[in-house]
Amino acid sequence: MLAAACIDYPASAEAHHMLGVVLLELGRPGEALKSLVTARDLDPGRPGVHDDMGALFFTQGYLGKALESYEKALACDGARAETHNNLGAVYTAMGDHENALASYRKALELDPGMEMAQQNIILSLDYLPHIDIETRRNEWARWCGRFATPTPIPDASALRPHDNDRDPERRLRVGYVSADFKQHSAARVFGGVLAHHDHDAVEVICYSGVRGEDEQTARFRDMADHWRGVFHLSDHQLADMVREDGVDILVDLSGHSGGNRLSLFARRPAPLQVTAWGYAAGTGLAAMDYLFADECVIPPPETGNYEETIVHLPCLFVAEPPADLPPVGPLLALTQNAVTFGSFNRLPKLTETTLALWAEVLAAVPESRLVLKCAEFNDQAQRRRIAGFFADRGIEDARVEMMGKTPQREHLEAYARVDVGLDTAPYGGGVTTLDALWMGVPVVTLYGATVPGRGSASFLNAVGLPQYVARTPAQYVAVAVAAAADIKELASLRAGLRERIEQSPLGDMAAYTREVEAAYRNIWRQWCAGSS
Repeated sequence: MLAAACIDYPASAEAHHMLGVVLLELGRPGEALKSLVTARDLDPGRPGVHDDMGALFFTQGYLGKALESYEKALACDGARAETHNNLGAVYTAMGDHENALASYRKALELDPGMEMAQQNIILSLDYLPHIDIETRRNEWARWCGRFATPTPIPDASALRPHDNDRDPERRLRVGYVSADFKQHSAARVFGGVLAHHDHDAVEVICYSGVRGEDEQTARFRDMADHWRGVFHLSDHQLADMVREDGVDILVDLSGHSGGNRLSLFARRPAPLQVTAWGYAAGTGLAAMDYLFADECVIPPPETGNYEETIVHLPCLFVAEPPADLPPVGPLLALTQNAVTFGSFNRLPKLTETTLALWAEVLAAVPESRLVLKCAEFNDQAQRRRIAGFFADRGIEDARVEMMGKTPQREHLEAYARVDVGLDTAPYGGGVTTLDALWMGVPVVTLYGATVPGRGSASFLNAVGLPQYVARTPAQYVAVAVAAAADIKELASLRAGLRERIEQSPLGDMAAYTREVEAAYRNIWRQWCAGSS
C-alpha cells in the first residue's frame, strides 16, 4: 500500500519516508535509501527523514554519513531526544567518547524518562580515562533512582517474600536472563557454563530476549532444561513468570549493556540474584545480591565499592575457543626484519589514550609495524581518520595496516600476521584477548582503574603471563619494547601458548563450571540458613 501511495502521490514526502522505514525494517537498505533520499529531497526540513537515514547508514557501517544525517536532523529540530541518543551512539562507534557522553546527557535532559540514554552514559564511562569507581557509582545511583526504585513498579505484590523450599542440598533452579542467546561475543563468555552444567545439580531455565534467533540460539535451547522466549513480555509479566517457575537463583548476563532486563531484577522475582559474565562490571542495583568476578578485576580491598557482594572465581570468565580454530602459525618476526604488533579490538576501544600508547610503541621500536582489524574499518573514512592520527605523530602510513570484517575463520587466521598483541585502554579486550592467546599471540595490557580495563590482566594472570600486565603507560610501552626485543622467547611462547592455556584455569571450562555451581550452592545454603 505504501508503494502504491508513492505512485499515487509522488510528491508526498511522508509516503516516501514511511516506505523507506518499512524497507529498512525488511532488510532492504538499498531500496530504503532511495525512498528516504526522495523524501528528503521533497522535504529537506523533515527531521525524521534525516534521523532514519542516519539509522540506515549506522547499521551499514557508514559512520561519517550517519553522523552527518543525525546532525541534519538536529538542525531541523534540536529538541529530539532520540536523535541526540542516536548521535551519541555514532560518536561511541567512532571512539569519540567525550562527545558521545555529551549527546547522551542532552538526550536525558530532554527526556528524563529515556532509560537507554542513562544506561548509555554508564557504558560510555568505560571508555574514558581517569574514570574511577565513585563516578560509576554516582551514575548507577542516578539510574536506580529513576528506573529501579519501587515507585515505578505498579504492583507492590511483585516484591512479596519468596516461598522457595529451603532445602540446602536439593537440585537448584537457576534462571539465566539475556538477549544474547545468539551469535554474539557475550554468548561465548557465558555459553560454556550453560554447556557444562551438571543437570543433576542444576535445573537450567533460559529467559531469552532474542528477537532474531539463529543457529547459536538453537544450541542454547538444547542446553536448557526449560526455554522461555520473553522479549515480548513486560517486566511485570516476566517477574510473574520467574516466580511461577520457582527460580531459586536468577542470573543477569547483561549488566547495563543492550537488551538488559535490570528493571526486572529490581522487582526481585527470585530469592537470590546474581550478575555475571556478559558485562560483569557491577549494576549499582540494591536488589542484585552477588557479582561474580575474580581477585584480579576486583581485588579484596575494593569489594566494598559495589552494591553487590563479590564472589571470586578462578578468573573473570572462561570462553571456549571457536569451533573452527585454525592451527597456530610460525612467528612472523622469524622471517621478517621487525616485529609486528596488532590489535583486533573494535573501533570504540581505539580511544585517543590507546592510539597515543601505540604511537609511542611504534616510535620506540623503529622498524615495527602495527596491524589493526575491526568491522568498522570497512568504512574507508575511519581508516583515513586513524591513519591521520598516526601520521600526525610521525608514523608513516606503510607501518600501519588496517583490515575490515571477514568471516570468523579468516579473522582468526589473520593473527598469523601479528607477533605481539597490544591491548586497548582504558577499556581492554575480552573475547578479543582470548582469541589472540588461543592463536599464540601474547597481549600487552594496561591494568585499568575499573573492571572493563582489567579483563586482559585476569586472562594473562590465569595463563601464567603476569609480565605482560603493565601498571602505568610508561611500563606498557616498556613491556611492548621488551617483548619485541626477544624474538626467540616470542617464538617459543607462540609455539606453546595454546597448550599452556589448555593446562590453565583459562582452558578448563568444566572445572570452571564446577566452581560456579559451588558458588551457587554456597549462596543458596546461606539463604536457606536465613543469613542471606
